[in-house]
Amino acid sequence: MGIKLTPDVVALYSITGGMPDGSPDDRMFELWGRERLIRENTKSRWDYCWIADWLISSHLYAIKPIDDEHSAVYIDHVCDRETLPEFLAASVYEFAEMLLMDPPSVGVVL
Repeated sequence: MGIKLTPDVVALYSITGGMPDGSPDDRMFELWGRERLIRENTKSRWDYCWIADWLISSHLYAIKPIDDEHSAVYIDHVCDRETLPEFLAASVYEFAEMLLMDPPSVGVVL
């Protein structure tokens, strides 16, 4: 997909493998598996890699390496094709903690 996989992203997918396609959690968050990652990222217009969505693609979550160890996580409001994704967290670990402890802080609201 043209993006370096940093150790935090590798750890996330080594542990979870992503979620089955079309099977979000009870908050409607879905971490994409390999096939969906490939399929969705052929549509990407930025140098980010989309990895997840909320509420059937109401918005997407993207990663972008910021150093050799970490990828920052961004939120992409796909309804606005001119605005770059917005920074959420400096690493996948930080994003996961925010998602688990304070879902509204990353746009997961029910």
